Amino acid sequence: MLTCGASAEMLMSTNFENAEDGTAYSRPQWQADGFVTGTWDNGLEKRTELTNSCSVSGTKSLKVMYPKGEFGPANSGCQVPLLMEPRPEAYMSYSVRFSENFTWGTSNYGGKLPGLAGGDNCSGLRKCDGTNGWTTRYMWRTGGRIGLYLYDMAHSGVDFQLYHKDGTPVRVRPGEWIHLAQRVKMNSAPTVADGEVQVWANGEEVLFLEGCQFTTNGDKIDKLYISTFHGGDDETWCPIDTCYTYFDDFCVGTTYVDVCQQKCRKPSLGNDVALCHANGPVVLKANLPKEYGLRWYFNGKMLNDNSDELEVKNTGTYVVVADSGRCVTSDTVEVTTQPNLSLPETVNLCSQSFVTLDCGADATADCQWTKDGVVMAGENNSTLLVNAPGVYTVLVSAGECMPAEATTKVTSGLISIADVEGKVGDEVVLTPENEGTYDWYKSLDDAPVNAETYAVKVDEGVNYVYVKDGNGVNGLVGKKALSENMYHRTATEDENVQFVVKRDLTLDSLSVYPSEPMDVVIRITNEDNGLLVFCKTYYDLRGGMEERLPIELNLPKGHYHIDAAGSTGQFFHSHTDADISYPYSIDGVIDITGCGKAWMNKWYLYFYNWRVTSGNYCAAKAIKVSGVQETAHNLVQADDFDIKVTGDELTIDGTKVVSMARLFNANGHAVAVYGKMHNKKMTINLKKFRPGVYMLEVNGDRTTTRKIVIR
Repeated sequence: MLTCGASAEMLMSTNFENAEDGTAYSRPQWQADGFVTGTWDNGLEKRTELTNSCSVSGTKSLKVMYPKGEFGPANSGCQVPLLMEPRPEAYMSYSVRFSENFTWGTSNYGGKLPGLAGGDNCSGLRKCDGTNGWTTRYMWRTGGRIGLYLYDMAHSGVDFQLYHKDGTPVRVRPGEWIHLAQRVKMNSAPTVADGEVQVWANGEEVLFLEGCQFTTNGDKIDKLYISTFHGGDDETWCPIDTCYTYFDDFCVGTTYVDVCQQKCRKPSLGNDVALCHANGPVVLKANLPKEYGLRWYFNGKMLNDNSDELEVKNTGTYVVVADSGRCVTSDTVEVTTQPNLSLPETVNLCSQSFVTLDCGADATADCQWTKDGVVMAGENNSTLLVNAPGVYTVLVSAGECMPAEATTKVTSGLISIADVEGKVGDEVVLTPENEGTYDWYKSLDDAPVNAETYAVKVDEGVNYVYVKDGNGVNGLVGKKALSENMYHRTATEDENVQFVVKRDLTLDSLSVYPSEPMDVVIRITNEDNGLLVFCKTYYDLRGGMEERLPIELNLPKGHYHIDAAGSTGQFFHSHTDADISYPYSIDGVIDITGCGKAWMNKWYLYFYNWRVTSGNYCAAKAIKVSGVQETAHNLVQADDFDIKVTGDELTIDGTKVVSMARLFNANGHAVAVYGKMHNKKMTINLKKFRPGVYMLEVNGDRTTTRKIVIR
């Protein structure tokens, strides 16, 4: 068991922070960062550059280019040996990210990634004879699978697939970082095969090889071999578009502690801020322990300040980089001359009953929300709790700032039913717009009541009742992913997958795995009447990786089949896997029963991980039930209470009679009740409540409600 902790002996490392963006990371730059390079390289000047577009630590990473139509180290990627004192055991790691448009090849899929090496770097399909070196690079393969690409005396470029503990292969997804760590231990004597290779992916051990014989001449581990390119030895290995990898945090050490994936605290500068919000300069705080070393940057230039706080008088982009010794993180904030608001263009209510809109305004700003053009009384905070569709706009002003406005459109898949208001003690009947039988909840912790409508007694203040479709389905069916035991085949019209729809549903999407770049026509036929119900051409599918195809087809009950007629290429499918077993089912909704040709049922053909929805599958709809005390309004006409939040205390002042206050959480449940005021004033300590949005209701001269945000 190897654990991650303080560094023991780092041999060499870089996080690419010491050069300007856009510059090539050539041999002199490697040397400036403390590395000893060999006398040669491939592609460093033409195909590498530092970039601040993404990083794991700090603000920069190394970007490597793989030109369209090129393969091999001379024209793709880059190579350079980084030398070190020979040693019998070493650890190495880095993080790598593949660009979103990355293709694993054209019709052959594979490429190299850096690893440790020794001697003459045996590679290129040469036989390693014990005197010409060895390498333990990685190789990417079809669909982003990652393997150890081993050259030792028993292997000349053999893949050892990396596997997670659950048996699934390690894959990289374009646009996501993966951390790879490697340990190599040399064979102890020239004729002994007792060498080892160990690999971790994102901190999980995914390979442990024993019995390796690397050399007979006493060569040791003497370099980190930066070697990455497409191929392969012909154009079938080329990417179909120019694409990139991003590398960060190369390091070589003597223990796993030196190279393990680090989990560090990030600095937290908070939201972007406007100078006009404050009386004087703005103070930015990193909010980290003293043991972190800090560097501040303003518009890309490092400042002569490494304290936890930075006083800001000018507008621009500020970055703080925090270094714990082996782990570097950063945060960025924009300082502007007016409120810098941010609301998403659209928000959909489905996975949750409520959504909180946060415009990002400073706490001192004056906010006013409107819904569909109507002012929302009492909604004056930077956040707004929403449970209904509409167009929501916030107008923000503060100090000398020019007013700023932001708008978002909230759509909803929740069951459609209006909020209600009634006299306290009355009974109201809740009825959804669409007829049907629903599950009703007084509280989501209670067992549901199944009925078409629901009668509820109106209580004082604001309370919530919930309703959902108990039969709603949003699930996946079919084999999850292409297996290692795969085969490619040209799909034809008479090779199809049969399925039964047991109740009205929507086939939302499914995945296919083209073996090469291609176009494909997907068709769905109703077998009960022979009618073609779906036909769509999907153009420019990439080869060698999963392609998720939107279907978005409503299907009534019946028998159907799906085929991939019209394909310009071949598909991968799972070939005689032990776990292939029809039917694949969602009970009472859909069965995938097999193939059109019964002898093919030992295979799983083409179409993976179907997304199926039926009924209203969204979360419970929260219905606000407001109770009105008519007598309180009729008997006494008085101003609203004076309600203030100062630090951790909430004060209520101004009532003329005995009053009661209640605090409701975002789900409408009362979490605290307070008795009469003392000398017309009540003080409530907010420390014991979790951060969030609450509703405060005060009953006295009149009933008043306010939204309270506890931070």
